[in-house]
Amino acid sequence: GIGIAGAASRARWAVLSRSISARSRTISARASRQARCCAALYGPCAVCAAAGQADVATRLLRRCTALGVAPNVQHYTSVISCYARADRTSPSRWQQAMALLDEMGARGVQADQYAVAGCLSTLGAAGRADEAVELLETCGVEPDLAMMNAAMLACARAGQTERVTALL
Repeated sequence: GIGIAGAASRARWAVLSRSISARSRTISARASRQARCCAALYGPCAVCAAAGQADVATRLLRRCTALGVAPNVQHYTSVISCYARADRTSPSRWQQAMALLDEMGARGVQADQYAVAGCLSTLGAAGRADEAVELLETCGVEPDLAMMNAAMLACARAGQTERVTALL
């Protein structure tokens, strides 16, 4: 036989094995739930972006965060795009878009050209050429055509044509 010590050891191993298995299923279920929530959030955010429904998209983003799911760059970019398409007469839209860009950095989400271009468009719509050029120069993202175009449009809308040519 295996003796009393061996039987006790096997019993402890069986309990430990069941515990590890249960924890593994819990972690797997949590990761699966987060992945589903992440995927489920992207579609509505993209629809809100197309319609310029920034407030709805922001609530969706906050709901995702409240559920314990960390938004990714696509989620943030979709919401920022909403601010670029939203009511152009609202003076706080550019501030909200910039706050989301700051939040991305604080959460360790690396902004991409699309997120920065969305902020640049929002700044341009608000006539904030100085802030747009500063963002273009300090964002840490290699400027692409959309970013350059948005920054130049911001300068043009503010009547700063000399800056447009300087950006070229």
